[in-house]
Amino acid sequence: MRKMILSVLLLGTLFSVSAWSANRLSGLCGRTDELLAMSEKLSETDTEAAARFAEGARALWEAAEGFTRIFYRHDSLDLLNESFLVYESALRQDDAAAHGALRLLRARLAALLDEERLTLRSLI
Repeated sequence: MRKMILSVLLLGTLFSVSAWSANRLSGLCGRTDELLAMSEKLSETDTEAAARFAEGARALWEAAEGFTRIFYRHDSLDLLNESFLVYESALRQDDAAAHGALRLLRARLAALLDEERLTLRSLI
């Protein structure tokens, strides 16, 4: 009976930590995406302000690096960081490719969030 109780407690703890981690990443991705959306709105009229919002999004993401590097695949995180740099560079150069770079950045951010969603399929 004690083994069963310990097993249930361990399973509950693991589920709680997984839910907390997914919730934290969801909030982080949401705040980052909001800053990127503001950057996108401003990119057509004020590229300097758009670049500041993009830098703010990257700074928010980098501030959570201690958390993200522990729980998530490094290659996905490296691709996301690279996408931030490509987008910011395109904005600074007033490049027409900035819109495409932003779409790629937001897609990689969404893919990272989708990796951590708890679904019945991910549990099986």
